[in-house]
Amino acid sequence: INMKNKNKNKKYIEDGESENENEDDDIYNNKHMNMNMMNGNGGNIYPQKKLPLQSQSINKMNTINTMQSHSHNHKGEKRGVQHQSNENMMKSKPSKLPTFDDFISIIKYVDYTKKYGLGYILSNGCTGIYFNDSTKIILYENKRNILYIDHNGLKTFCSLTNYASSLKKKVTLLKHFTDYLWKLNNPSNGEIMSDIDRDINQQLTKLKLQSNNDGPLLNDDDSSRIFLKTHISDQYCNLWKLSNNMVQVNFTDNSQIMIMGSMCLYKDKNRNKNLYHLNEIDKSNKKDLKKRCKYTQQLLEKIASKKSNNNSQNNSNNSG
Repeated sequence: INMKNKNKNKKYIEDGESENENEDDDIYNNKHMNMNMMNGNGGNIYPQKKLPLQSQSINKMNTINTMQSHSHNHKGEKRGVQHQSNENMMKSKPSKLPTFDDFISIIKYVDYTKKYGLGYILSNGCTGIYFNDSTKIILYENKRNILYIDHNGLKTFCSLTNYASSLKKKVTLLKHFTDYLWKLNNPSNGEIMSDIDRDINQQLTKLKLQSNNDGPLLNDDDSSRIFLKTHISDQYCNLWKLSNNMVQVNFTDNSQIMIMGSMCLYKDKNRNKNLYHLNEIDKSNKKDLKKRCKYTQQLLEKIASKKSNNNSQNNSNNSG
């Protein structure tokens, strides 16, 4: 796969006034943004265009997130050609407040949607692809087991050396994406390595040390494996929703929001990290956080509306 980086400048104006113009809405220094090869912290943003925000409650994001999770109906799973019940594979666990470590996130990705799809590495060491046909594939952290999810949510378990012939092309692409993504980011032409690239390299190195590529092939069909379920992007951010309903938004000023249940992990553009309850955000004096949460809410509503329209169209076609 020939994946070349394409740098494009993006411009942006913050909506509203900051309590500290130099700290928040002094947005932002002119830097290059890499639109093809991005890491888990995003690129950069600049002052030009007003960000559209609505005045609806932040708590609505949790409602939308929950509604989307209930609307997805898995029709079964299979290993090779043997079907298994999803209900027997999943066991309910008591709810608890998440910690920083509970937020499994995308730490690096490559956008090759013009031809194949979006490849990514999760913070748990798994590598995946969201294909353009909406199918998904995930390579476990042992670099051997594979989980494939078709258009209907049907799961197939296989391995890099034992898979159905119908999956040959996608397994081959998975191998190429994996080789590319796990390479450390190295500056070219004498450029100085950015702090973001340095952080990503540290995470990848740590994951490589933790993984056991020569470990045994797993026998358990782990239906709870996390993978990228849907994504959307615009000139301000990339939003990813994982199969565990965790929502991650990387804004182009290097700030980041991750929402899981009623909790929100926020990293500002200076990489300061704090954990909030969604109910606290409306009352917070952190305008940058409120602004980004409201924009995240708009994107989730857009995804929910698109899914609802698609379902209505499918039902209409079936009845016709």
